[in-house]
Amino acid sequence: MLLCYRAYVPRKFTERNGEAMKFGRLVIASAVTAAMLTGVGSREATAFMAPRIIGGGITDASTVPWTVALMNSATSDPYAAQFCGGSLVHVEWVLTAAHCVSGRTAASINVAWGKTKLSTYTAGDRKAIDQVVMNPQYLAGPTTSDIALLHLTVPATGATTIPWNTDPSFPVLNQSLSTYGWGNMSASGSQYPDDLHGVQLVDRSGPTGACGSYGSSYVSDHMLCAGVAAGGKDACDGDSGGPIVAYTPTPVLVGDTSWGNSCALAAFPGIWARMSSYADWVYQVINAELPELSIGNATVLEGDSGTRAMKFAVVLNAKSASTVTVPYSTSAGSATSGTDFTAKSGVLTFLPNAISKTISISVKGDAALEATESFTVNLGAPSATAVVADGVGTATIIDDDGSAALQLGIGDVAVPEGDNGAVVKAQFLVSLDHAPGATVTVNYATNIGSAGANDFTSKSGALTFTATQTSKVVTISIRREWIPEGDEVFTVQLSGASGAGVVTVRSTGTATIQSDD
Repeated sequence: MLLCYRAYVPRKFTERNGEAMKFGRLVIASAVTAAMLTGVGSREATAFMAPRIIGGGITDASTVPWTVALMNSATSDPYAAQFCGGSLVHVEWVLTAAHCVSGRTAASINVAWGKTKLSTYTAGDRKAIDQVVMNPQYLAGPTTSDIALLHLTVPATGATTIPWNTDPSFPVLNQSLSTYGWGNMSASGSQYPDDLHGVQLVDRSGPTGACGSYGSSYVSDHMLCAGVAAGGKDACDGDSGGPIVAYTPTPVLVGDTSWGNSCALAAFPGIWARMSSYADWVYQVINAELPELSIGNATVLEGDSGTRAMKFAVVLNAKSASTVTVPYSTSAGSATSGTDFTAKSGVLTFLPNAISKTISISVKGDAALEATESFTVNLGAPSATAVVADGVGTATIIDDDGSAALQLGIGDVAVPEGDNGAVVKAQFLVSLDHAPGATVTVNYATNIGSAGANDFTSKSGALTFTATQTSKVVTISIRREWIPEGDEVFTVQLSGASGAGVVTVRSTGTATIQSDD
């Protein structure tokens, strides 16, 4: 059995001129829909739905104003740009299929609604999004939890939204349903319309029944099965994420187009994500601000040999009641992976109420004269329980070669502040360029700058390096607060270094407290 998502197929053809280049499917897309209200007579239905595509026809977008087209922001032609569908469920949020946006950045996606013909959307009609929130269970299986939310950069004030179904006992078997999109009108070829289309279907499984010949691949708890007994009506490629709607008599969103075995087969109806299964998650995402993840920066003296650990603080700006995970990886810049630092990737896990984690990256010392070098540590897409506010941490490696003397210095650090009253740590790396061969001591003390005594905990003390040690860490507590303000700084000053002929080449480390209020 060939199970396919119902999504993007490149629109590199001219449907309006009847010339269609065939492309292999990447996924099958959201249903193209037609009929409007449950109980609406055939005469009324015929007025807006001509018998076309896979059993449906053209639908005036003004009758389904919450139907959204997802577009590739890098493609200027709106017809060619459309790759999936969606539903405007809130003035700030579009609901779509997770597989439509998996691996895509927010910047790569535009959304548009309100027009029947794709070709009539202007650049001004295409709205930017700034967050992609995928259901956290989506990765558990390729055909489960296929739902995501897109946050509009600018709220769609005055736009018509559609409520979503919360009742797991609805829709019932044989309930009349309608689905909409700009997807393929051919079950066996490629015929993509410029006009929005729709088709009227019925629920084929009810809340607990089986779906056609799918067997155990269909799970009624979180999937919805719709089609007609004889086949010939369905969603298809290019409609993924689009709405399937029941009229009660007002429209209510009961699912988003997900997957199927080919299109419009009698034995294999279309499959939608069942909205009632995800209603609470959608409500939580829309009505509660998700905590934001940020990563700081770090500066270190290179050293002549050995390694030293650069510390990058990753901070949530608010406690989360749920576990938060976020992947990270290093990227070379002027500093080369393997030569100047050790590449690293992994996943950070914040348990409920945790707010801070540290990524440690090894920097390799050498005796070569060279310019200051840098690399980055990048945060990837987090779990659906958080969003990334600042995902790039910059590592600066300062060359300290050119002198035979033992050299001592302190690096800089940047730490996201947050706003929930908890404490995070700024970690300053104090390092020698090579093993001293004898004991070395140095004093340190914090000094206020634009960051005052209420922003961090003042601290002073002494560090002692044994004959073989090359690095120490000074840890300063940052006091997190919710006061709108810009970035603030304080310093840690080294003084009184002695032993092994040590020379202090960098005596001041600067901490930048990055405001995220």
